[in-house]
Amino acid sequence: RHRSHPLSHSQPAGGVADTGLHCGMLAAATALVAVGLAEKGQVSARAALRLKRQKQHQAIFKCLWSSSSWCSGVEMEAFKFEPTVPMIVLDVGANSGEWSQCWAVAQDGAAAYSLERKRELKVFAFEPQPQFRASLDAMTSQFSGVQGFNMTFVPAAVSKADGEAEFISVANAGESAKAGFNKHGLSHNFNDLKKFGATLTKVQTIDLARYIDEYVPADGSTNNFLKLDVEGAEYELLPWLIMQGSLCRFDYIMMEWHLNMVAPPERLQALALQISFHSQMEKGCRKPPKMIYHEDFAANNYALPVPGLQALALEHSAWAPTQKGGFKKSRKTAEYEKQDNTYFRDNSPQSMNCTRRTRCDSKTGWGCFHVNMSCDYATSRLAWEQAITHRAPVVELGLFRKVENSSIAKVTRSMPSLAATACKCVEVTNDPGKRTRAGDFN
Repeated sequence: RHRSHPLSHSQPAGGVADTGLHCGMLAAATALVAVGLAEKGQVSARAALRLKRQKQHQAIFKCLWSSSSWCSGVEMEAFKFEPTVPMIVLDVGANSGEWSQCWAVAQDGAAAYSLERKRELKVFAFEPQPQFRASLDAMTSQFSGVQGFNMTFVPAAVSKADGEAEFISVANAGESAKAGFNKHGLSHNFNDLKKFGATLTKVQTIDLARYIDEYVPADGSTNNFLKLDVEGAEYELLPWLIMQGSLCRFDYIMMEWHLNMVAPPERLQALALQISFHSQMEKGCRKPPKMIYHEDFAANNYALPVPGLQALALEHSAWAPTQKGGFKKSRKTAEYEKQDNTYFRDNSPQSMNCTRRTRCDSKTGWGCFHVNMSCDYATSRLAWEQAITHRAPVVELGLFRKVENSSIAKVTRSMPSLAATACKCVEVTNDPGKRTRAGDFN
């Protein structure tokens, strides 16, 4: 694959021509396959023409998108959807502009080869770090030579209000993921980041909901794409955008999550938002997004403890009876358990009739597990049966404690014994046959 970046800062406007020529030659070669089939009489001339056009189309776009390692199939799918409809892209957390460059490359190649020529594509790139301003300004000017393409650079941090904020900026582009607002609530702080060349600076903030309301149409006249990469600030920003209805304007959303950057006391609430985000978009928008891509890079989201999560899991497990370390369940709980059993006994995968209005995809595959389970009868039933089979001894594990000197059997909430809980997890999950999926975290 051609992996160089054709729109490097050293090139003049319209400097994508070399890549366009390379991809055009590749497409022409690919189209010869269709011509050969027609000559052999395997397909009709009309079918060959259609196949030739289709193969040209596919070859050009695969080649164009592969010219940048920052581009993925999600962006290509969005670009090819309704190719004559204008498109608006928000690159929130643009960094050095590599991701915005993908759209310019695709637009230039499409216009040069009469594919999607009528489309207009606008990119708004948001980046507060001062060291990227010169290159992003130059990139904006450079892209002005691409037909139908317009890029606007917004040198500000996104927030819930217009104003100013203290921002940690990191000069080394390779460490720029450590940049972010200087405030309590992040697991890192300025003193820890000095060794990476971090500096404190005042940056302008803008109300992203207001900006979306002003520049992103809600009437369906454009196809809209949002990439949100704000290094941990998403957990404060998203509730604001959801309450303002801003996110319902987008057809495609690419969310980059940074759970491990959140301070430990706030991590459980952040995880709850992360897990519920897809459902909120799918069920809360009159016209939900076509797709949400969860960029859940493993080092940013897994393998660190979420304080309170184990206790929460025990609360919502099947509790063991008194003689096995738990206590007697209520009559109401027994009724609900019976109803669950009846549901799985009387229903089948076909009876769920589940159709996702918003597709889910993720970098690791784990990011969509909870979303897909709502339409996965077999996995849901297996997980439920495992919970019933391995009932949690919640008193023995310390989730509850008995109240002394009480004439009535009472329990009060307490912190579980993490060592005992972890031991139970190992005991259950060491058997591969009891795992619901590869790499499952229990």
